[in-house]
Amino acid sequence: MQQEQEDLGKEREVLSLIKKRSGKLGALTRKRNEIHTLIDNGENTTVIEEHMKVYNFFLEEFMDVQVAVQSLLNEDERESDHTDWYEPKLISCREFIDDIETWLKQDASQDAANNVAPDAMYLTDDGNGAIFPLPSGEFPIGSMMTMGHFEVQGQPTPAAPPTPGPAPFSFSSPSASPTPVPFSFSGGPRTFPPRASGHFGKTFQRSINVGEVAGNRILTKKTLVVRFSEAEANVEAILLKAREALGQVEETFVLTDSQGNEIQDSDGTRTSQFWRQNSRKVFVLLEGEFEDLQQQRRAKVSRREDNTLLDRAEEVKVAAHLQRPSLQPAKDAMSCLVCKAVFVDPQFATCCESLVGCRVCVQRWCASSDFCLKCRAANFAANVLAVRGLSPAADFFRDFDVDA
Repeated sequence: MQQEQEDLGKEREVLSLIKKRSGKLGALTRKRNEIHTLIDNGENTTVIEEHMKVYNFFLEEFMDVQVAVQSLLNEDERESDHTDWYEPKLISCREFIDDIETWLKQDASQDAANNVAPDAMYLTDDGNGAIFPLPSGEFPIGSMMTMGHFEVQGQPTPAAPPTPGPAPFSFSSPSASPTPVPFSFSGGPRTFPPRASGHFGKTFQRSINVGEVAGNRILTKKTLVVRFSEAEANVEAILLKAREALGQVEETFVLTDSQGNEIQDSDGTRTSQFWRQNSRKVFVLLEGEFEDLQQQRRAKVSRREDNTLLDRAEEVKVAAHLQRPSLQPAKDAMSCLVCKAVFVDPQFATCCESLVGCRVCVQRWCASSDFCLKCRAANFAANVLAVRGLSPAADFFRDFDVDA
């Protein structure tokens, strides 16, 4: 009775914490929507930074409640709650924070560009190399990579207003005009990127489970979080990011689902929609471990098939005493398709899921043909498995005269 009361009290406490956790998540969502609205309305970075402080505070409270919930769950419940419910929410929150930080940097960079004196302006690229304008005021587009990232550098504009006259290039100012004013490169006109608003997220995140094989199961050793763009939403790019995160770039890995099936490159896996679904578990395994897992599973299937065939053989032996004349079809099923005799070391074809012949006969067949003895499927040699445990049944039919 006392144990039941303790269990009931614990269950009520868990439900109370889960309700509190949902409330914290709701506060995060409302604050996120409020920040989006402020940015869409052109609010300045100072106000956004203040609201982000509140958002981060809400996130810490949400994470504290999660720790309390986890402390009351058993091991299986903890893993399910963390992976299926909490982790996708946390990744979404972190993506939002990263997007806002990117926007703040872009906004600060644009403000800095608007305050640089035109005659002292130059650009720096990702490698911190300087690119100076030509005497005409145009930047040499041949020195700039397509879709490269550049920052405006130079001396600030003097306090005195500049002398009226055409400037060699200019940038858009949100307070001056909603339409970006073009500045030119020697390769043609370009426009300065507009101030970010509302639409964030050129990149995405997802969790990748680093797996290890135990028996015929995959266990999670640790979890990685990788960031990728739409162009990187494919098997090859995700594998490379996982290898880099593990610091094992030279190793060969395989991506699998939770059942150990390899995730292969296809039209379906070349979109961000596939990789953004964190409810779909993705594992990364060393190629050697993946092959071991597949071998163990094939062996398990083979043992299951052996047991099924033995059971059928026993049924046939019992039926032999009752319906002796009707055993010819059964004997035919136990006969080699090459030599027509009862199997010696029977071989099983996975392509048509059938017993096909003696070991020696199948080897001779494979030496001259690539097609299955029965269904004519290609790559026959790779689809053949040895079947063990059928010797008693084979001996029975070998010695049994169905015409007697």
